[in-house]
Amino acid sequence: MAKRIKGKEYGLEFGLIVLNYLFKSKALHYGYWEPGDEVHLFQFGRAQEKYTDVLMSHVPTDAHDVLDVGCGTGIVAQQLVARGHNVECLSPSAYLNEVARTSLPAATLVHQTTFEEFQTGKTYDLVMFVESFQYVQMRESLEKVTKLLRPGGRLLICDVFRLDRPDRGPIGGGRYYSEFLKLRDALGFRCVKDVDITANIAPTFDLVCDVSLNLFKPLYENFVRVMKANHPAASKAVMWTFRKNLQKMQKHFNPRRNAQSFIEYKTYRIQVLTHDAG
Repeated sequence: MAKRIKGKEYGLEFGLIVLNYLFKSKALHYGYWEPGDEVHLFQFGRAQEKYTDVLMSHVPTDAHDVLDVGCGTGIVAQQLVARGHNVECLSPSAYLNEVARTSLPAATLVHQTTFEEFQTGKTYDLVMFVESFQYVQMRESLEKVTKLLRPGGRLLICDVFRLDRPDRGPIGGGRYYSEFLKLRDALGFRCVKDVDITANIAPTFDLVCDVSLNLFKPLYENFVRVMKANHPAASKAVMWTFRKNLQKMQKHFNPRRNAQSFIEYKTYRIQVLTHDAG
């Protein structure tokens, strides 16, 4: 029996197909926007390139052995290899790993596993989570990092976190930032760099909101209308069978999923941490 593909995995795969078709891009991360940048669909590829440039500016240049957790399609790993780092990649997605292998040197190790299940006898100068920390078990993963880091090694997290608010807000994703800070400090991590790029990431959500409401929503509604008119029995069966999936999809048609809500409910950070035992 084929292994079940989790929703977050096929969501990333779907995103890659769309981004590759529209922008010839294999990057899966958000865009980084400077003040004054035109926030337009056809500028998104450039905004993704800026994101990678900003991220790389915070990668310690003296980190020789690097573990890229949740490597996606290997975009960041390519930059690391080009700069002389020895990189190992890790992701549970067979599809994304195959894409990564096509663009990385043949000698680059790409581990197909979750971080929690990852087994190795090696240690690293740098462990990186680039928009992947939100998908791991926080305590288990941070404890594991303490064992993977060499003395003087660093942990880099570039990801979105959820702020403490009375309601969860219209945009999902992210661990609670307050819980992360408490756990980070309790486990002996010391923050040596903390950069808040929330305002630079937020415009991506105005762009996504516009595409969702003015492209995907009309396409979805038209498909449902045609199915109900031409195949009423089949339409009813499909809508019932996939009702939970359709409900999840329709949440993306919420006009409040925009930059303003992102700034209100989220914080997006680049943090570089050391561990006291390292």
